[in-house]
Amino acid sequence: MHYMGISICVKPDPLELDACRQQRFGGLATPEAMISQAEFIVQKVAPYRYGPDAQPVTRTLCLTESLLVERDP
Repeated sequence: MHYMGISICVKPDPLELDACRQQRFGGLATPEAMISQAEFIVQKVAPYRYGPDAQPVTRTLCLTESLLVERDP
């Protein structure tokens, strides 16, 4: 496909939602890669999603050996 001089490669097989969920972290999808080394309680505000009067939401921000993970408290 060509659009505005940019070549776009289209995969012949459609992506399956289950395949995307299984492979979204690639090799980091192991339980060992998700073990927290440090955890921080943070307040997340999302005015882009909930408007200018958005209330802060409490989340746990976790550091693993290879990832930065946001978790529900």
